Amino acid sequence: MKKLMLVSIFALMAIALSMVVSATAVTCTNAANSHLTGTINDGSITIHNSGNNPQLVGLAVYKVFDQDKNGVDVIDDQELFDSSTGIVGAHEDVTLSVDLPECRYQIDSFCGPVLTSLNNQRYDDKKIDWLHLGDPNCSHDVPEFGVIAGGIALIGALAGIMIIRKKTDI
Repeated sequence: MKKLMLVSIFALMAIALSMVVSATAVTCTNAANSHLTGTINDGSITIHNSGNNPQLVGLAVYKVFDQDKNGVDVIDDQELFDSSTGIVGAHEDVTLSVDLPECRYQIDSFCGPVLTSLNNQRYDDKKIDWLHLGDPNCSHDVPEFGVIAGGIALIGALAGIMIIRKKTDI
């Protein structure tokens, strides 16, 4: 009875392992060659995989801060605002959504992992769809003066307490 139970447990584990292995995505180097299609609509996309292999796909939105002298968005200093990833099975669809900033942005759908920075790297052939939208340009988040001044005052107060305590310990 114990042998039968052990064999059953091992059989179930083997089935579960084969399901995990079959759901693992293959490495994508080219969205078109991987049979991935989709169109971004606002902050979402439904990606269709007409190929025979599951694929890791993503949707990422980057804040745009400025344009070059020709009015083209500068890419290297864009900042990741939000992203979503998933695995789309063979002959299946997956829908991904992201939040959008209230300023100019670039939104990319792609196969493979999210690029957390676009500095000297791009999705290139991994792109499924992309858009540049929104106005005005984003601004870099700079702490307000009150927050900085409050932090300095707190540090000064803590330093004063430590000095007073040190003198009373002597």
